[in-house]
Amino acid sequence: MTVTDGKSGILATEQEAKDVEAVIPPASPPQELYSVFGARKRYVLTIVLGAASLASPLSANIYFPLLPLLQVQYESSAQAINLTITLYVIVQAIMPIFFGPAADIHGRRPISLLAYCVFALASLGLSVNDLSGRSYPALLLLRALQALGASVCASITYGVISDVCIPAERGSMIGPTISAANVGTVIGPVFGGLIAWSTGSAAWVFITLAIYGVSSAAMIALCFPETARAVVGNGMKGKRLKKTGFWGWVVLGPHWGLRDNEAATIPTESEPKPKRSVNPLACLSLLLWKDTALIVFLSSCNYAVWYTVLASIPHVFSGLYGWSQLLVGLAYLPPTITTLIAGFANGSWTNWRFRRTAQEAGLPCDSHHVDGFPIERARTRGLWPILVGTYAIVASLGWATYARAHVAVLLTLLSVGGFLQALLFFSFNTLLVDVHPDKPSTASAAASLVRSGLSGVGIAILQPMREALGWGGYFTLLAGLICVLQGTGMLVLSKYGQAWREKRRESEMARHDT
Repeated sequence: MTVTDGKSGILATEQEAKDVEAVIPPASPPQELYSVFGARKRYVLTIVLGAASLASPLSANIYFPLLPLLQVQYESSAQAINLTITLYVIVQAIMPIFFGPAADIHGRRPISLLAYCVFALASLGLSVNDLSGRSYPALLLLRALQALGASVCASITYGVISDVCIPAERGSMIGPTISAANVGTVIGPVFGGLIAWSTGSAAWVFITLAIYGVSSAAMIALCFPETARAVVGNGMKGKRLKKTGFWGWVVLGPHWGLRDNEAATIPTESEPKPKRSVNPLACLSLLLWKDTALIVFLSSCNYAVWYTVLASIPHVFSGLYGWSQLLVGLAYLPPTITTLIAGFANGSWTNWRFRRTAQEAGLPCDSHHVDGFPIERARTRGLWPILVGTYAIVASLGWATYARAHVAVLLTLLSVGGFLQALLFFSFNTLLVDVHPDKPSTASAAASLVRSGLSGVGIAILQPMREALGWGGYFTLLAGLICVLQGTGMLVLSKYGQAWREKRRESEMARHDT
C-alpha cells in the first residue's frame, strides 16, 4: 500500500509514512487566551477603577473637618460625634467579607452598581438630615450605610485585576489603580474644610459626596463590563451571552471583547465554573492557611504603621507648629504625591522582577497561573532595602518631631516614606492576588479586615504611647519592632511560601473534587 505525504506528492509505503509521523511531532495546541481585554481596554478599566476607588478615603477624610461643626449642630458631645467615625470604620472592615465572596461568584458589575447606589443615597440622606431635623440616630444609620457602599471598591478592584491580567502584567495595573485611591486622603480634608468654611453647613459636603456617588455609578454603568471569570470566563462567554432586558444589561454591561471574526480564531478557555453559594466566612477561612495569613500580615503591618504616621500629622503640625486646619490638610500632599508616583513606578518594577525570576527559574513569563512558579520570591525580590528604608524614615520622623526640626525636614521625610511604603504595600497585595486567582475579592476582603483591625489598634495606642515614650521613642520602638517582624516574615515566606501554597492548592482541589 502506498500513501502520499501531502507535501511533496511523493508516494511512500505505509511504514515510511509512519516513520515520518514519528519524526515530526504534532503541533501543540495554542495556549488558551487568558482574557479578551487587551491593553487599551485594561487602561480604561484602570481609569474607571481608580476614580471609583476614591469613595472610601474621600468619604472618610472629608468628614474630619466637620467634627466641631457637627458637635454644635447636633448638640452632641465630642465622644458622640467620634462614635460616628468608629461606626464607619467598623462597617468598612466587616462588609467586604460579604461583598467580596459575592463579587467572586455573582460578578463585579452588579455588586459595584449596588454599592455605589447605596453610597449615593446614603450621602443624599445625610444632606437631607442635616438640612431638616438633624437627628443623631439618623446620622449614625446613614453614616453606616455610606461606609457600606464605600467599602466594596477595594476588593472589587483586586478581583478585576486578577480577571484581566496574567501574573506577569498585574503590577502595571495594581499600582496606578490603588495609588489613585490615595488622592482621596488629600483632597478629602481640604474639600471638607473649604466647603464647610464657605457654607457654614455640613450639608453641602454630603451633597458633594452624593454627586460623586451618582457619577461613579454612571461611570460603572456605562464603561465597566463584567469581568468575573465565574460569570464570563475569559470574556468570550460574556460575548456569547445575550443581554435580555434590564437585568441582562446590569449583569454584563458594555462588553468590549474581540470582534466576531477574531473570536472565531482564538481558542477559549473552559466554561465558567458552576456558581457557589455566598459564604461570608470564606475570607476568614483563608486566614487559616499559613501562606495567606503570612502575606496578609506582611501587608497589614506596613499599612497600619503608615496609617499611624498619617494620623499623627494633625497632632504634630497643629499642636507643635500651630498650623491651621487648611494647612494641616495640605501637609498630606507631599506623601500622597510620592505614593502616586510609586504606584506608576511600581508597575514596571514589579513586572521586571517577575520576568527576571522567571528567566532564572527557566520558566515562561506568559503563564496564566503561578502553579510551580516561585511567585513569593518574585514579589519579595528587591524589597529588603525598601523595608529598611521605610522604617528608618518612620524612626527619623519621630526624632525630627521631638527636636522640633524645620517643617521642610518633616515634609521631606513624609515624602520619601510615602514612596517607600507604597512599594511594600503594592508588592504584598499583588502577591495576595497571585496566590488566590480564583477568589481575589474574597482574599482582599480578608486583608481589609486585618488591616482595619491593626490600624485601629495603632490609632488607639498612639496617644498613650506618645505620652509615655515621646515622639522619638515611640516611633523608634514601632519602626524597630515591625521591621523585625516583617523582615522575619519575608524570610519565612521566601523559604516556605511556595510549599505552603502548593499544599493549600492540593487540599482545595481535593475538597472541590469531593
